[in-house]
Amino acid sequence: MFQKGLRMLLKDPIARHVERTHLHPTRNHVVFHFDPKELKRAIDKRPILSCMFITGKDEGYRYMYADTIALEILVGVPATSPEFRSMLGKMSEGLADLFRRFGVESHQLIQHHLRDWGFLKGTRTAVEGPRE
Repeated sequence: MFQKGLRMLLKDPIARHVERTHLHPTRNHVVFHFDPKELKRAIDKRPILSCMFITGKDEGYRYMYADTIALEILVGVPATSPEFRSMLGKMSEGLADLFRRFGVESHQLIQHHLRDWGFLKGTRTAVEGPRE
């Protein structure tokens, strides 16, 4: 099931390109992991301008500057460049399609294994777990 579904998506040239050039740098440099050198490199690409660093009050803060830098890393160009919005739109459409395909393939793989383990159609509950 994995070989015919999710594995094919993971080998898809478009999916690999998006992961390598956009998702990987964003995830590993700014969103889930923090790499100060890569973040500085992204900041140095931006023209010097005034910006809002943080907004909000009480418990509801937004770090506008960090969000903008993360989007710039994701898209690959500064937010001030003329092509940023159109590239962000195309990137969003491509990611939405990729995530939808990943969700479908993942769901099918999970369902396949749950059926094999007897968790579907009332044959077993998740609390009981697999029988040995």
